[in-house]
Amino acid sequence: MFYGNAHRKKAEEFLKLDAHFSAKNIVEAPDGKWVKVSGTFQADKEYEYLILGNFSDDAHTLTSAYRDDCFNYAYYYIDDVLVKKIPPILTVPIKPDDLTRQILEPGKPILLKNIYFEFDKDELMPRSYVELNKLLAIMQENPNMVIEIIGHTDDIGDDDYNKYLSRCRAKSVVTFLLESKILPARLRYKGAGEKEPVVPNNTEEGRAKNRRVEFAVVRK
Repeated sequence: MFYGNAHRKKAEEFLKLDAHFSAKNIVEAPDGKWVKVSGTFQADKEYEYLILGNFSDDAHTLTSAYRDDCFNYAYYYIDDVLVKKIPPILTVPIKPDDLTRQILEPGKPILLKNIYFEFDKDELMPRSYVELNKLLAIMQENPNMVIEIIGHTDDIGDDDYNKYLSRCRAKSVVTFLLESKILPARLRYKGAGEKEPVVPNNTEEGRAKNRRVEFAVVRK
């Protein structure tokens, strides 16, 4: 199924979600060979995450055993997942909070949405480039503008390390812009660590919002 927000559950917990599509029968792999499973659905809104799993409780889950002494459960190995659009492809409307709709005021921090890093790392994940390309276009449209990239973390871990990690992540965004031919004199960066939360850090959702990257216009 597709989902708008991250959904975090332990492996043994039941996923109380309604699947967009599912297999009606048990998926078997004869002789241990890979089996292709596919489906389609029409999105009714924008989705961010793909969730694969069993969304039925034990009473409504089909089981099969090839020997009488087998347990009535199994593990599935999943590989080579592909999500693609099929025609007709509808135009996605630009939202009011989209980066391209923001007013560029000096000193005003602007959130870079959907910037992703691996846990405890500073390497940008590929899905970050949609937002980064929007920032790149803004820099190209405003050739005299100077910006500062600011990295933030949640409050888990050592203060000094969080500041270091947030600075490294901000630097990764700057590196992307440099590699895209933006002049070094137009770019600055810093790490704020955990010192500037936007919401309390007492829930996972709150900590996720505090782990972010922003930019501010220094000079237009």
